[in-house]
Amino acid sequence: MVILILGVFCCSTAVIFIKASTTNVLWLSALRLLIASAIIAPLWLRDARQTKMPPGLWRMTFWPALFLGLHMISWLYGARITPAAQSTLIVNLAPLASPFFLFFMVGEKVSRREIAGTLVALVGVLILFGDDLFDTDGPLLGNVVCFGSMLLFCVYLVIARQLREKSTLWTYLGPLYLMAGLICVPPALIWAPLPDVGGWDFKEWAMVLGLAVVPTVFGHSVLNFAMRHLRGQLVTTANTAQCIFAAVMAYCLFGEEPDWAFYVAATFILAGILMNILGKRQAG
Repeated sequence: MVILILGVFCCSTAVIFIKASTTNVLWLSALRLLIASAIIAPLWLRDARQTKMPPGLWRMTFWPALFLGLHMISWLYGARITPAAQSTLIVNLAPLASPFFLFFMVGEKVSRREIAGTLVALVGVLILFGDDLFDTDGPLLGNVVCFGSMLLFCVYLVIARQLREKSTLWTYLGPLYLMAGLICVPPALIWAPLPDVGGWDFKEWAMVLGLAVVPTVFGHSVLNFAMRHLRGQLVTTANTAQCIFAAVMAYCLFGEEPDWAFYVAATFILAGILMNILGKRQAG
């Protein structure tokens, strides 16, 4: 659980790096994943030498890589046009969809306490989403984009759970990040100008590298690790806490102050997460 919370915090920094960077979101998505793949390459190659690689691993990795690449592109776009706390919350609403994906894709049933905790967390989600839904000046487009990105992220995590017995963590993540990054390259070549890497200042380099290292290498890798060792619904519900970490950082760095709806929503979300964690302990 400590590792999971640290991973959630690392993932929550993504919105900060995204907002502070000026690189086009298509190239930023591709660079984020390709750099992450290069960083973990030594661990990937070590495990590949020590363990027998299952046949068809690259083919099995294609679908989670596709969903991860599409999630990254839509998430980065949504994060640029929506307040940090709100976009982070919506994109991590996986508890809304994960019970259905977990049941139909891996046959994992959700306990009554997990259902109760999820419903409590989703009350907070409805409060936050509804506040903008009926506000003509609210970032409705950003909300919709982030919600779609959440569905892609949810499928990607559940597929990671499906493949947990077929590879080690690093022999899965290495090809995953590489393939997802390559999937992001064609759209970037078609719809975005080539980034002027030579003209980047120290801040831009720090934002791009930070996005690859902190929320990707540490954050996403920990979430994949947690999906292999903890109940899927617990992981996806705990991941909604990203919005709270992001809200604090966005307020300190950008002066973005959430409105009343965010604080009410965060209270319900924390209560739901706590119910799931307590349920996990009792089950153990």
